[in-house]
Amino acid sequence: MKFAFLHTAQVHIETFEALADAIAPKTVRNHHVAPELLASAQTDGLLSITAQTSEILEQLSITDAVLCTYSNLGPLADSFAQTHPNIVRIDSPMMEAAIETGAKLWLLFALKVHLTPPSHCWKTAQRKLDHQYPQNSCFVTQLGHISKQVI
Repeated sequence: MKFAFLHTAQVHIETFEALADAIAPKTVRNHHVAPELLASAQTDGLLSITAQTSEILEQLSITDAVLCTYSNLGPLADSFAQTHPNIVRIDSPMMEAAIETGAKLWLLFALKVHLTPPSHCWKTAQRKLDHQYPQNSCFVTQLGHISKQVI
């Protein structure tokens, strides 16, 4: 099988390679890194990168599966997945699995701009699983300092 990953930072390749080696060592993997998507989304909003993200996902969609590893791109990945079912935003199945545990869960964020897409994903997973848990969120504002906020 062939998998592609869409990342916004080079640092994620090592992490996902290690995970893939542990779970599916015989797969062929391609990592596409697009830091400009993150930069543009933060300054100009998600709609500003719709066309560019769709173009990248179209190119990657020739593989068996494409994993979008940046939560803020999740809504774009979801939209694209309507016509390309091999596109998966990685946070959806992770949140579903976490919610199914029934444990008290926290979402950690370094920037408030990153809160909305995972929060929406959280609510969607709850509806899908018919579970209702409060979303506990922490903003890590400085190294060693966490400001807690329950949403």
